[in-house]
Amino acid sequence: MKRNKNTNVTTADVDVKNGVIHVIDKVLLPPSVVDQALANDSFSILVQAVVKAGLVETLSGPISVTLTPSPAINTNSMIVATDVQASNGIIHVINKVLLP
Repeated sequence: MKRNKNTNVTTADVDVKNGVIHVIDKVLLPPSVVDQALANDSFSILVQAVVKAGLVETLSGPISVTLTPSPAINTNSMIVATDVQASNGIIHVINKVLLP
């Protein structure tokens, strides 16, 4: 059984007092924004835009995120999913493409 493309479960279903443990062969770290987007087909347009804008390296590095004031887009675009966590930031999914 694999946890992701690089990490394997070596021992499954170890019963403990407050749950179940699965032993894996690597330490799991949160993915970067780029890795998170690449792993989810729903973000294919985001990936294309990041590549075209030359932002892969920037979004793969450490990024400081502040959530105050609350994230907002505009009156035409709704946030449909929030706080998709990555090691260097978060992704908010909106229902429309934003144009400058």
